[in-house]
Amino acid sequence: MLAEKGTDMKLHSLALVGTVGLLAGSSFANVVSTVAFTGLAEWTEFAAKPGFFPVGWTTATTSESFESKRSVTQPSISGGLGWSSWTASASSGDVTQEFGAMSVSKSGPTLIFTFNNKPSALGGLHGIGGDFGFIDANGNYQPGRIEMTLSNGAAIIEEFTSKASFAGFWITDPEVTITGISLKPLDATYAVSATNMYFGYAGVPAPGAFALLGIATVFKQPTPRRQSVIHSSGTSHTHISNFTGKQGKHMKNFAFATITACSLIASAHAGYTSDVIAFTDRTEWQNAPTDGDIKLFPAGYSAEFYTETFKGLTSGPTVSGGADWASWTANASVGSLDATGTGLYAEQAGATVTMNFTDTYKLPMGGVRGIGGGFQFVNGAGKPVAGRIWLKLSTGESIIRTISSANQFIGFWVADPSQTITSFQLQPMGGAAAYFIGAETMYLGTAVVPAPGAIALLGAFGLLKSARRRR
Repeated sequence: MLAEKGTDMKLHSLALVGTVGLLAGSSFANVVSTVAFTGLAEWTEFAAKPGFFPVGWTTATTSESFESKRSVTQPSISGGLGWSSWTASASSGDVTQEFGAMSVSKSGPTLIFTFNNKPSALGGLHGIGGDFGFIDANGNYQPGRIEMTLSNGAAIIEEFTSKASFAGFWITDPEVTITGISLKPLDATYAVSATNMYFGYAGVPAPGAFALLGIATVFKQPTPRRQSVIHSSGTSHTHISNFTGKQGKHMKNFAFATITACSLIASAHAGYTSDVIAFTDRTEWQNAPTDGDIKLFPAGYSAEFYTETFKGLTSGPTVSGGADWASWTANASVGSLDATGTGLYAEQAGATVTMNFTDTYKLPMGGVRGIGGGFQFVNGAGKPVAGRIWLKLSTGESIIRTISSANQFIGFWVADPSQTITSFQLQPMGGAAAYFIGAETMYLGTAVVPAPGAIALLGAFGLLKSARRRR
């Protein structure tokens, strides 16, 4: 069994995202395509840094506040302008625009946003985020857990605790745009809601591309909101940045391919299917395989766990451990790894740590499908310090999070039967390059393959793949 839930699983610190220089020389630079965020300022600043999109592309961010909207309840509600236009609907029943939020009209259904601007090879909606949560019958905000899923299958499960609780994504692949998101309530007592939405454009701006937003708002400097760079008081303000940095090979996405619109939402409009899910809570990660709301694996599969404490290992340029399906080999981008203490750490400040899983496996399922850990930074005296980490999977999914306490958890599960985690990477960001990155404990998970008779019931590999939408 995994250790019990930590006391501080929520990210509140907001900081700048590292520059393209942090990507250089990384083998993961070729596959990072979707980045999850739990801080609004981090999400906003990501768009303003060069190197994540092709040369000549422009980024813009704008916001949608529902506070100034008139009250209305109907099957769908639309708003926004141009590339930030949207339509809200529910997996069942109506949606309601009141109490300063967009929500489903009753507890239980999923809130779905589809984005109406036609994607283009020259750009489109590449970033999306929001302040999410729940609303009771009296219009009061209520906390709870939400599974936020992109149209490309990337997802994050987060506990939203206030109107300022944020979660969002950027897709860096220039060939893939965001066509929708779904907000699935994992606590169904109240109606899932969005107080504010934030939209991110990336592309080559055509003449007059931002005319619908108004010339004044395009060039107007945003007013600070909760110490962020986006103002949301009912008026949309747009922030524009031009990229002139070197494009680099990391612009190609090998994990999240473009999918047809018809496969995004089932005919019942139940929302998007999560293929790779990020977690910031250790207990949530541990319970995900058996959580009936998340439905991580096809029927008949069960999870098996392995806990790595890094005891009895030998320090050096390469360190190996684990057993069977959980076998691994790790190395640092600079210098060696130290395994003589209470965990596994880079011996060089600012070094990136990469771990490869070495056991052979056969799809569907099998291999390492879950990864999580108590990650942290230490200073030269070996004391835990705060810092920003970029955890990247070989599938292309990643998350940027500020580690504000010792052994703070970050993890993923891969639900798509056609993918496994073959490696992952821990990269310090910004000022954290002055510290030593590592982990005290690592948790791995796999899906136990059922007996041949059970596989037959699932229809073998072809039907297993159809059990979850492939990207």
